[in-house]
Amino acid sequence: MAGQTEAGRRLKRAIAAAGLTQDALGEQLGVTRKTVGTWVRGAAPIPAERYPALAKLLGRSEHWLRTGEESPSNMLGKAPVSYGATASRPAQARQLSGLPYRVRVYLHEFLAELARLGGTEEEIAAARRLLVSPELFTWYVEGYPAEFDEDQVLMGMQGIAAFIEREVKRRAKARGKP
Repeated sequence: MAGQTEAGRRLKRAIAAAGLTQDALGEQLGVTRKTVGTWVRGAAPIPAERYPALAKLLGRSEHWLRTGEESPSNMLGKAPVSYGATASRPAQARQLSGLPYRVRVYLHEFLAELARLGGTEEEIAAARRLLVSPELFTWYVEGYPAEFDEDQVLMGMQGIAAFIEREVKRRAKARGKP
């Protein structure tokens, strides 16, 4: 039962990090909020056939949802599935990405700036993964994005981004790029 409790905690964190509610997740999965609640509480295990859809909706790997561990091979080059998703309205973009609209705009502009500074594709992908990682939100806003307003999330992201920018500049200079 302890494994179910840990899986429920991971699921709860991932739902919050994605900016969803249990109702919204249940609706997208075709199950009730009550069903999602039983998974979150650990009262029932998450059915194996639900993991692929959960991973896609929550922007996490199936392996992480099952075990809490993210292997390097699962992380390479992958951002949450919904990153960069298009939507007809900003509210839809927020729901799809789990990030407030202004934060997404800042993130796109920042990644473009890293490219202009001479960052490699690997550095830019690593920066994107770091800046959208739910674990990082718990550090710079002491909670999950859904619990904070755009200004708080944006301020935290900008602080981490400043460090990343300095590091990319340093590495680009070492590679001989101006």
